[in-house]
Amino acid sequence: MRNSDIVPELRREQPLSWDRTYGRGMTEHRYRGRDRDRDKDRDGDRDRDGDRVRDKDRDGDRDKDRDRDGDRDRDRDRVRDKDRDGNRVRDRSRDSGRDIDIDREVLWLSFPLLDQSGLVVNGFSTRIGGVSEGVCASMNLSFSRGDDPAAVSENFRRISAAMGFSPEQIVCSDQTHTTNVRRVGKEHCGSGVVRERVWKDVDGMITDEPGVVLATFYADCVPLYFVDPVHRAIGLSHSGWRGTVNGMGAVTLQKMKAEFGTRPEEVLAAVGPSICQSCYEVSEDVIEQFRNRFPANLQELLYYRKENGKYQLNLWEANRQLLLSSGIREEHLQISGLCTCCNPHVLFSHRASHGRRGNLGAFLMLQGSERESREAHTAPANPRPERRQ
Repeated sequence: MRNSDIVPELRREQPLSWDRTYGRGMTEHRYRGRDRDRDKDRDGDRDRDGDRVRDKDRDGDRDKDRDRDGDRDRDRDRVRDKDRDGNRVRDRSRDSGRDIDIDREVLWLSFPLLDQSGLVVNGFSTRIGGVSEGVCASMNLSFSRGDDPAAVSENFRRISAAMGFSPEQIVCSDQTHTTNVRRVGKEHCGSGVVRERVWKDVDGMITDEPGVVLATFYADCVPLYFVDPVHRAIGLSHSGWRGTVNGMGAVTLQKMKAEFGTRPEEVLAAVGPSICQSCYEVSEDVIEQFRNRFPANLQELLYYRKENGKYQLNLWEANRQLLLSSGIREEHLQISGLCTCCNPHVLFSHRASHGRRGNLGAFLMLQGSERESREAHTAPANPRPERRQ
């Protein structure tokens, strides 16, 4: 089945639709990937601009390229086409034996609030710029959605290159809608991407080690980002409706406080792309749990009842209220305002696709040196009194 039979044409990208109630809280980034191993020619070099340069051999003969409009190798080992810009390169995947368009542009998003801290690399992937096909087209970051594992590995390589790290630095969650938060470090790097994880049922992770990339995965649920600039520590958690009603954001902050001395009022926090209230219909039994969790004066902000007896639930506002009540300052909190279900041409959505989809990824990495992190933990406590909400 062709991609176009299942999903919108990803090359004809439509603009993202933002919910202005929460503002446009993310920056769009575009990265044009290069060939694996920079695709050096056997006898040539790449010039400074990244274009292929063919050197003359010692006898003065110039390497002869295949005619761009000529024959393709029958075994499809390597094919070089010319795209509209004159530079598409197609390379055979080492693992799957199929051709991969490696010059496709990768689109990803980041939070200005976290970017401006200068402490972290933060990002959220889109479905643009990968190599997966069918319902997983094209930047699927899940090995458990029936996708070709070689394609998923290539997608991780591409999104890593775009954001400025390597797949070997990534540490993946094992999401089962718990509020389990685990501290991870460099000894766990590569878990879930290039080697097996040694844990199960982990929906959140924290670290204070630079270069460790925390990664959680989504197709409607809520990503929660935490950056402690004082103690140089970070956290990243997955929060669906179960995680939200059970206070995943508060649990993550408590774990950071216990491990690093984090104070919520000093933390920068962000709520990533996820399903909006208009798209998120739930039943009475779900709403009953939110009634029991939240005070009566907040109920109208969180949901409303429809004529069919179902409810529209606002996970963005629920997580916002939980983070504020945990001590996060309003000026330190940013919400993406980007709905996965409203943007199925760019983002994976379980609801929009009726479960036939790939996964998006949230990424967070502390920058700097280990020495800076050690100094942050040994610095004297802030003598200023706490500000209260």
